Amino acid sequence: MNSSILKKNYIYTLLRLFSSFLFPLISFPYLSRVLGPEKIGNVEYFFSIAQYGSLIAMLGTSNYAIREIGKIRTEKKKLKRFFSEILLIRFANSVIIAIILFFILEYTNVNSYMIGITILYLVLQIGVIDWLFQGIEDVKSITIRILLSKLVMLILIFLFIKSKDEYILYYLLLTIDSAASLVYGLYYVTKNIGFTSKNLNFTRHFRPMFFMFSVQFSISIYTLVDKIMLGALSSNAEVGYYTAALKLVKIFQATITSLGLVLLPRLSYYAQHENQKEYSALINKTLNFVLLTAIPLASGIFLVAEESIVLFAGKDYVNAIIPIRILSLTILIVALGSFFGTQVLLSINREKEFFIAVFIGAAVNITLNFLLIPKYSSIGASTATLFTEFVVALGCFYFAFKNCKALSFPRLNVVLKYLFLSLAFVFAGKMLPGDNLILLFISKILLGAIVYLGGLLLFRDVFFLKMLTSVKNMLLKK
Repeated sequence: MNSSILKKNYIYTLLRLFSSFLFPLISFPYLSRVLGPEKIGNVEYFFSIAQYGSLIAMLGTSNYAIREIGKIRTEKKKLKRFFSEILLIRFANSVIIAIILFFILEYTNVNSYMIGITILYLVLQIGVIDWLFQGIEDVKSITIRILLSKLVMLILIFLFIKSKDEYILYYLLLTIDSAASLVYGLYYVTKNIGFTSKNLNFTRHFRPMFFMFSVQFSISIYTLVDKIMLGALSSNAEVGYYTAALKLVKIFQATITSLGLVLLPRLSYYAQHENQKEYSALINKTLNFVLLTAIPLASGIFLVAEESIVLFAGKDYVNAIIPIRILSLTILIVALGSFFGTQVLLSINREKEFFIAVFIGAAVNITLNFLLIPKYSSIGASTATLFTEFVVALGCFYFAFKNCKALSFPRLNVVLKYLFLSLAFVFAGKMLPGDNLILLFISKILLGAIVYLGGLLLFRDVFFLKMLTSVKNMLLKK
């Protein structure tokens, strides 16, 4: 199998992630001024309900389907049957959750239009079959569709959202991405996959989907409960500081963890067909890439924490500087946890072990939040998140090495090399003089890049040199 497909898919995934941050950066300043905090809050409240309802309705089918399709993507009859079973399960779950959600919202006496759009979003999510495209490694189709739908939504926002009274229309526009996915999905499946109602077996999916859902639900608990507990046990201002720090860190977390969804179908295919040589080569190469990139990213965010917060959120958020420095360490920890969990455990059908690690992490997070937030506020929440991610990564690490014989940890001297170079540019950056935040921010980034990349060349890092050769060959081909 051509490794260039993996490289292209990763680039498309990064492009998609970049768009998910770029479009809000363009639209939110406009919307916040036109709609005001109350209407924005109203829309975000209902949208969060819709997203959480969708999470429950999908019942862990997405990651499960990506893995299983990766195993059978070359077998058309099996793929057609599997796709039909998963789609019908999603449809049945969505209808049930939509009915329950409708009656709950009706009982609360809220705006009927907002209820209708919430249910519409939930129903449209049935047609979001990105899991199919990821399973067959056609990430390009997802990226193009998402970019086009987001661009259309952005244009419509600036054309039609002119006053506070149009907040319902704004909420409706948020469903465009789901609608576009439904239309394109129907076209693609009709043309390439097909649908069948014969000899379907739904029960074979329930056990693995339960563990997949449990993992996603547990993760959602410890990624959402921190803000809820921070608001309840401290103040809304502390929630603001913590959120600003977390948003910045998550941008860099996503650039590495997204690699997991790109590699999962390929790793699952190798595992299913007992191609141990290819599996071992890819999994160990990926671990090296994670260490090579995550260690300097974590160090870099730690170094530019003050400049990043003031430039991104403003001077009112200086209390977020310590939280972002604490959370910067999670870039490496989350990257490793995602690698051992998503790419290793899920690819070898060890979702039960993945769930155990995540469940323990959720319990640790809630306990630490209760202990730390009342006294240390956003710093306490950040510390609780750091320890939680460490526990999850440690659990995934243990189960991965216990169950995957093909996995081998990089040599200690390689890891120490990446750590040494990263710490070197942190210390060098701390000594840079200047009061201009923008110049200082740029100087620290440039210095960090020169020290780290220059050091890799000086030490003749084998993996880095192979990456440079690969990039050079790709450019020459073009």
